[in-house]
Amino acid sequence: MLRLLLRTAILLLLCLPPFSSWALTGPETVQQLNQRLAATPAQCVGGKPPFACSGVLLLPMNEGHPQPFWHHDSEAQERGSERFIFLRRDRVGPALPGKVGYILHEGFTATGQGKAYDVVEDGSALPGEVLVRNWDVAAPGKVAVQALYYDIAEPDSLLRAQRGQLDYFKATGQWLPLVRFVAGVFGFNTREQLYDGYQVAARLNARYANTRPCNDGRAGYYCNGVIVRTVGPGDFHAWNNSPNSDRIHGVSFSYFRSDLNADTMVYPRGYVIRELSAPAITPFEASCVYPVDGATGNAPDGGICTLRNTCQALGIHDLAGWLDRYRSKPREGCSLSLSPADLELIREIRQQPLTLDPWTELVIRTWPQNIGRELSIEAMVYSLQSFYPADGPGGGRHTQRDYLEQTGRYLPLVKADFTRADGQPFSFEPGDQSMP
Repeated sequence: MLRLLLRTAILLLLCLPPFSSWALTGPETVQQLNQRLAATPAQCVGGKPPFACSGVLLLPMNEGHPQPFWHHDSEAQERGSERFIFLRRDRVGPALPGKVGYILHEGFTATGQGKAYDVVEDGSALPGEVLVRNWDVAAPGKVAVQALYYDIAEPDSLLRAQRGQLDYFKATGQWLPLVRFVAGVFGFNTREQLYDGYQVAARLNARYANTRPCNDGRAGYYCNGVIVRTVGPGDFHAWNNSPNSDRIHGVSFSYFRSDLNADTMVYPRGYVIRELSAPAITPFEASCVYPVDGATGNAPDGGICTLRNTCQALGIHDLAGWLDRYRSKPREGCSLSLSPADLELIREIRQQPLTLDPWTELVIRTWPQNIGRELSIEAMVYSLQSFYPADGPGGGRHTQRDYLEQTGRYLPLVKADFTRADGQPFSFEPGDQSMP
């Protein structure tokens, strides 16, 4: 008996959060959930039932479940309690019940947080269930919810879980972790947390502001600035090459950096890729760059960088040479290489008092179709100040959802506004995201 009590006490200590704070990080949360899942005591300290110190209490939510998620449906209101499923290693399958739901803290932790819940023990619970008495839905911060779970194989499940995460944050000021359940264990992916978009926007702003040379001597395209591909309206996968891009062997991107005097996206939606040196299964490879719109759509087959010859072939290596030939006709200019010297020439050109397109054109070599998961795409993007107006937010959400459905990867949707006075053009707003 003493051995059983000691074992149970140790399990209880594993379940308790750090003394310095009740709040756990996402990885700490899944570690705790997996520890509880693996623990199989017959009872807890003080003769408490197993769910007080082990296992996981979860509530699956169907698509018609009330929002916000902590509200009770009509059946629970009539019964006066919610039906939670009690899962442990000795009673769990390879998948959790339902595609999305939420998880309660185990009993001791909930009590320690001042969020104790009442269990109804009147014999009406079905096998494997624990009935928890209804709580005050007007006080979500007092509900002992620990996390939301989702089935990553179902894109809508992640989006529904993110909806719950946002609703809870708006109501309490706290972010609940979203956890997945794969092969019998809980997992956590930072990129699938709704709040990760703030970090992505911060990285983009830092790269936008960084004008220093790359450590390896290559031009900024490889380590700083922000590379954006924008696309017009239409029902297609935005990350695939267009038929015309395949014909001319190049895809037009824009390169934005704080010293280039470029402040407009061509179309109002698209995606941002990592810097060109970022590791990827299929890296993006640049061919050439134009200091303004290269007007390359009508280039001959395979001739996107030689449409009007290269500046190197024409002997144009500095600002004076470029101005002498193209001062009055910038869009008829030659293409430049990816060298640091040519990037500096672009910067000098774009600082001149000329009538220039408010974007640059960076040409990326085409890649195989339908390999979105292999590409180093960092975020989806939209703008309200594009050259060709359209529904930027709606188009951005369409692209975001399409990418999730096709690749199984979630990417945040960020807003681009290069006219902001604070020099921070990229921002993230949870309410902009694609949600059910």
